[in-house]
Amino acid sequence: MKVLVVATSRKTRGGITSVIKAHEMGEQWKQYHCKWIQTHRDDPALRKLLYFIIGLIEYIVLLPFYDIVHVHFSEPPSAIRKRIFVRLAKLMNKEVVIHFILFQQKNSK
Repeated sequence: MKVLVVATSRKTRGGITSVIKAHEMGEQWKQYHCKWIQTHRDDPALRKLLYFIIGLIEYIVLLPFYDIVHVHFSEPPSAIRKRIFVRLAKLMNKEVVIHFILFQQKNSK
């Protein structure tokens, strides 16, 4: 069984990156031959677009060789970007795991 993990960059600060880095340290990462596809980075728009395109190309090349796609995303822009990855996985009859993190804003007074 092989798992393709689709998420933000290693260089992005935040919860999703922290969670995936923790998974990398576990035995399950090696056991399931996990591969992290980085699709976003906190940078100017051109670099964000470049990360997305490179990630998508890498994903398309590797997808046939993986059994499960584990997609991490948060707020709507992230979900919109990841939709194409989920659709491609479903077209290829891959199992898809969605990991959604909802951030709530505190009410300001």
